[in-house]
Amino acid sequence: MAYELSLQDFAAKNIYPLGEDFRGKSRGGEESAEVFHVQNGHVEIDVLVVNRMLADRMYLVSGGRLMFSAGVLLEDEKGIRLETTEAVNELLVYPAPSENHEMEGIFGHYRYEAEECHIKPVVKQVAERRYTIELPPHFLDGLKDARLQIDYSGDVGHLFINGRMINDNFANQATWEIGMKDFAGELGKTPLTLYITPLKEGVNVNVESAMAARSEEVTAYTGALETVAVQPVYEIVVE
Repeated sequence: MAYELSLQDFAAKNIYPLGEDFRGKSRGGEESAEVFHVQNGHVEIDVLVVNRMLADRMYLVSGGRLMFSAGVLLEDEKGIRLETTEAVNELLVYPAPSENHEMEGIFGHYRYEAEECHIKPVVKQVAERRYTIELPPHFLDGLKDARLQIDYSGDVGHLFINGRMINDNFANQATWEIGMKDFAGELGKTPLTLYITPLKEGVNVNVESAMAARSEEVTAYTGALETVAVQPVYEIVVE
C-alpha cells in the first residue's frame, strides 16, 4: 500500500535525527547530509536531507538507490556508466551497500580511475585570423569523446574540416567547445581550419554618393586566437 505524506502529517516530536552514524560531512567540514526518522502511527519513513552541492550531483538509479557524482551517470540495460572529464572520480551511494566499499558518513564511498590522457593540439597561423589545428593520430583511443576548447577575440568563429564548416560560434567571452568524436576519422588525415570574423571598430557607413552604392569606413579590426586545448571525456563502467 502506498502512502502520501507531508510534513504537516507529523508533529515535531515525531521527527528526529538518527545520530552521528547517519550524518555525512563535506571535505570542508560542513554538514552535507543527515537522515531523519519520521513516524506517524504505524507509518515510518527515513528522510534523507542533503546540501545543495550533493543535490546537484544526485541520481536515482535502479534498486531505488541514490548515487552522487560530479560526473554524469548514465544507466541503461547494460548497466551504469560514468561520463566524466576527470581521470579520478569519487562516487557516493545511499543507502550504503553492506560490503565491498568504504564509508563516508552515511554513504558508501567508491573511487573510480581511468588512465589519464593528455592531448596536445598543434596550432599554426596560416593567414590573418586564420589558423590550422592538428590533433595527434588516434587521439580518441580509450576515450568516449574529446572536446576542442577555443578561446578567441572577435565577432564569429568558424571551424572547418576538408573545406566543410562543422561548427560556428558567436564570441561571448565563454570558451567555445566542440566535440571531436564525429570527426575522428577525418582528423587523422587532415587538420581543422579556424577562421575568425573580426569585430569592426569605429564603423561609419557613407551614403553620400550619388550612385546606388555606399561605402563602409572602419577604424580597426579586432580578432585573434588566444588559446586552444583539448579536454578528454572518459567513460567508466560503474556496474
